[in-house]
Amino acid sequence: MKRSPSSFFLLCLAFILATAPAIFRSAAQETKSASQRQTGAKSDIGTGAMNRQVNQKDAKNQTLDVPPPEQDPSLAQFGIYAENAPIPAKVAPVVTTLPLKLGKSARIAFIGNTLLDRAQQFGWFESYLHLAHPDHHLVLRNLAWSADEIDLQPRPDNFATVNQHLTREKIDVIFAAFGFNESFAGLEAIDSFKARLTTWLIDLKTSAFNGKSGPRIVLISPIANENLAGIPAADLNNERLAAYVAAMAEVAKAEQVGFVNVFDATKAAMASPDSDLTINGAHL
Repeated sequence: MKRSPSSFFLLCLAFILATAPAIFRSAAQETKSASQRQTGAKSDIGTGAMNRQVNQKDAKNQTLDVPPPEQDPSLAQFGIYAENAPIPAKVAPVVTTLPLKLGKSARIAFIGNTLLDRAQQFGWFESYLHLAHPDHHLVLRNLAWSADEIDLQPRPDNFATVNQHLTREKIDVIFAAFGFNESFAGLEAIDSFKARLTTWLIDLKTSAFNGKSGPRIVLISPIANENLAGIPAADLNNERLAAYVAAMAEVAKAEQVGFVNVFDATKAAMASPDSDLTINGAHL
């Protein structure tokens, strides 16, 4: 029996809650004089605007007789840049307990790796979340980014950090999926991983993204890997992943944040030889 991609994982997360009662502005500018083109355009980092010459050639390097696109000044309000976006004030942390009890206007963010990045392709968790709270006015933002680690999150130049985005969105509750990419450092790196995770959680839970209090945080483990035809992902990764999941649970308890073990649940679901839950052995 084939299962809907990601449905099992998202149902696991939805159960926790159901039990409780950048857009960048256009970079094009007006055509510059020949002398300006020779010296090159300069970036106005302070405002996030990127004043550069419009490329008037196509992919074959053929000159195009096309005027620069008109700018829409209203798009500037959506820009958020590392150089000047606000950072959160520091506050005392809030203890997170499960199941969560959400405020009527809670602002929720997903951050982390591909596990939550791909959640935006389906919308199961978001749908169940709204279904479980029909009288609430919840706001959800998916800020996950494939391949992110807790302290390694490459972005384009001047792209605002995750914390700056969380501040922009005034986030109250954070679901954070990590541990999979970090696990490839091997079993010998678990102590280092626990130290990194602790440092990151302390910074996260003491940041007043909503301007008033620290966020409630639910840390999500990696899912299990499964063997597919020609892809022995479970054989290669599950023993190591289980060790990292145990480390995450230990740190989450010590730092008083929520923890959801979706590794064990998905591993059990993957036991059926007739069920392929992943697209490649590792990702829903």
